[in-house]
Amino acid sequence: MDENQLRAIIRKIIDEELNGVPTIPVGVSNHHIHLSDADFERLFPGQKMTVFRQLKQPSDFASEQKVTLVGPNGVEIENVRILGPTRAHSQVEISKTEAFQLAIDAPIRLSGDLEGAPSIKVKSENAEITIQGVIVLNAIFI
Repeated sequence: MDENQLRAIIRKIIDEELNGVPTIPVGVSNHHIHLSDADFERLFPGQKMTVFRQLKQPSDFASEQKVTLVGPNGVEIENVRILGPTRAHSQVEISKTEAFQLAIDAPIRLSGDLEGAPSIKVKSENAEITIQGVIVLNAIFI
């Protein structure tokens, strides 16, 4: 039995248990970063963003590339995954606990709502840049 057959059997059992009530897929988003083309090029010169895996949102993906966040207090959070594709403006999305760790007063916002959001240093093996736009994500993905 392959994985697809097993998944089909599990779905059938769950559907029967719920008496045909449709289910709602829910995704969880942990810390990550979205980069503009220019910021990606500065952090990863000459590279292309490489797909690690697709996300629940169509056309979005987690990339192989990761960065380190550096708070104003010197605390670092390593291995923060970059999500693609690139965007018009870079932004960092973290948890409220990470905001405390990094000593950043990050507002709770929807993705893309960056007005007045603080800045943070972001580094790779090749470069270090400052990105204005650190938020605590306030969203549920269905």
